[in-house]
Amino acid sequence: MANWSNITVGDVARAMGVSGHSVRNWIEDGLVEGAVKLPNKRWLLPDNVLDQLASKSVLIVFNTEMFRWLARDFAIYKHYQIVGYVNTNDLKNIDEIKDIIKEKGADAIISKDTLDIELDSSISRFTL
Repeated sequence: MANWSNITVGDVARAMGVSGHSVRNWIEDGLVEGAVKLPNKRWLLPDNVLDQLASKSVLIVFNTEMFRWLARDFAIYKHYQIVGYVNTNDLKNIDEIKDIIKEKGADAIISKDTLDIELDSSISRFTL
């Protein structure tokens, strides 16, 4: 059970230097565990909301330079910390990605939806 705070979406936006719209998008994308949308359309946020948003780190998995740049721009827009890039053409086995995720300490990966790999449930996956 989350401990609730009096922190508003506006407070989070000011603290992170982004718009309230960006913060609401992150919450709706599931990046804040324990956030609850109230009937008045406002969000009840857990007391660790800033820690949760500040700690999202992603590994970009790509097979073309075009996708690499698209994923990079997506990560920047979403305010994610990019911890590395993996070109699937350089891998002997697609399961090597799991080791790289651990090595880099990534919370999530950004990849094409054609990447066929089973990930630990603690790793988020964003497909473009």
